[in-house]
Amino acid sequence: IEKTLVERIPEIVEVVAVTPDQEPMTREAVEKILDVIRPLVKSSGSTIRLKELVDSPSQHKIVLEMTGPLLKSMAVKAEVQNRIRKKFPLLQEVKVVSPGEEQNEEEEEVVN
Repeated sequence: IEKTLVERIPEIVEVVAVTPDQEPMTREAVEKILDVIRPLVKSSGSTIRLKELVDSPSQHKIVLEMTGPLLKSMAVKAEVQNRIRKKFPLLQEVKVVSPGEEQNEEEEEVVN
């Protein structure tokens, strides 16, 4: 992309990739978000927990496990995903799964 931009727009001297500022994606940071969500989820007879966190150079992914009636609610899943994505804009994937739901992808480096 840089080469094409420089060729087509001679005024361009340098192309620099800019990424949004983001605090480190740690288990503790995700748990802070879940701690805000849990009372609402619990009041409906459901639970939510962090099942997997992958933060490697090639992949940024969070898998949450939810139980109870809210597991069927797409609106609740979307809200949980949006709150996490808002905190971690570089996150590539946020999944909300049921207990025992298998992961189809190979496990990468898991950060504890």
